[in-house]
Amino acid sequence: MKLNNNKNVILCTKALYAEQLKCYASLCECYEALANSLGRNATAEDVQKRYAPYLSLAAKGDLSFLDRENNYVFSQEYLGARFQNHEAKIFKEYAKQTRRLYQFKEGAAILSQAISSDGTPYKEDIDAYTEYMKKASPTTRRFDREISEHSPTYIGHSYYLTTRKAISNIRNIDSSHLDGIPVSMEMAPHQFGANISGYTTIDKLMEQTRQEAHYMDTKEERSEYAQKVNPITEHGYRFFAKNQRGLALSLAAIMALGLTTGVASGIKTAHEYNSLSIDTLSEKGYETDLSVQTIQSIRNIETLVNEAQNQGTIPTETQLRDLGTTIDDLFDDILEEKITPSFLESHPDAKNVTVEHYYNYTDPDDPYKAIIISYTDKDGKEQEERITHFSSARTFTPNDVANVFEHEYATDSSYSEINSIFSRSGNYIDTGKDVQDVLKGYSNSIDFMKHLAALDLNYKDGALLGILPSSIKADFPEKVENPRDFEGEER
Repeated sequence: MKLNNNKNVILCTKALYAEQLKCYASLCECYEALANSLGRNATAEDVQKRYAPYLSLAAKGDLSFLDRENNYVFSQEYLGARFQNHEAKIFKEYAKQTRRLYQFKEGAAILSQAISSDGTPYKEDIDAYTEYMKKASPTTRRFDREISEHSPTYIGHSYYLTTRKAISNIRNIDSSHLDGIPVSMEMAPHQFGANISGYTTIDKLMEQTRQEAHYMDTKEERSEYAQKVNPITEHGYRFFAKNQRGLALSLAAIMALGLTTGVASGIKTAHEYNSLSIDTLSEKGYETDLSVQTIQSIRNIETLVNEAQNQGTIPTETQLRDLGTTIDDLFDDILEEKITPSFLESHPDAKNVTVEHYYNYTDPDDPYKAIIISYTDKDGKEQEERITHFSSARTFTPNDVANVFEHEYATDSSYSEINSIFSRSGNYIDTGKDVQDVLKGYSNSIDFMKHLAALDLNYKDGALLGILPSSIKADFPEKVENPRDFEGEER
């Protein structure tokens, strides 16, 4: 489905809302699981007292309270971990679902600006929305891809079911969760753009899905959509809803736990972070830690790709490959320049430091991504550290270090596409279109590269604590110091 008219934009916005509601249902399930861990006789007050402050932190993406040094309690009454492993997993899921909730909320906010009075959405807002969804997380990228690959009928049908199921799950835990939420269980499918008016029950909707799936998707997808609703999934939470003493958690209580605290400032911060680029660093008051040579190399490759996109003839196979390998090499150069200084802070005796990145996507469900730091230690021995833990500046900002590997994979994949383009016998127009698709991918990687080049990448040595793995975090760059501030102090 293309977002080329208001109707499709509105349908996509409803799908984004359905995803938010799905995340909200997951948050309720997390809270329920924590409450259940206290036992059947636990009261709402017991649950709030034990978990509320930490759920508030998790909602903001702060899970430092689970670190071993913070989670271990020393007192006369108790010696040991404050939270056990099963509780830690729930907190992590709570943080993940909160992050997803606001990613979809932010995407919907951007997309809603695209609706115009003449029926044709504003292209700049559609582009901003698409760019955000591609950068925010793998989850938003999958959503964006699903929207683009399916028909409006399928999308409306699918997200209508998603919404119904989310509402059902929430109500089965505690109907008071929906207090104040403008969602009715009496929705009709046509509200979501699906041409199945008149079907309002789950059973009938699933029957309609089985009948229409043949015309919508592949054999594998038809098989998946034809599956009956799992009664355990559908009804498994009703026991807890009957336990009136244990799980009374209203929307107001969820908000009190920190879900909505600082949302506006969080989104504003995410906007500022996502807009960082070497093109605008100085005007935003930030410093760069890249060498002049590397910055110029980024500008040069951007110029070369622009020229290739606009030249009068189709770029050659060699020209395309050279562009791809240059992009590949530049990512390594940027990572090395940015990571080496913080690595040397914890390894001051290291010499001949080199930084590379490596991935293995053999298992698409569990891809391997690593930044490899090689160096010579104080004894003259060659050492290597592989870092696989990456994080981002804030709760609502994308994990840009991990995203480097996505662009690396896209660039590497382009080589086989280039080989295919120039080895088959195609007409001039088709070949030119395929080459432009490759160049568009390169252009997207350069846009991301300019963003990455503006960030501060911090290495954190896991060996300092002895219990955590080493990691690399993307963050805001340093602000430019104003000399007049110090002049005032001297006076």
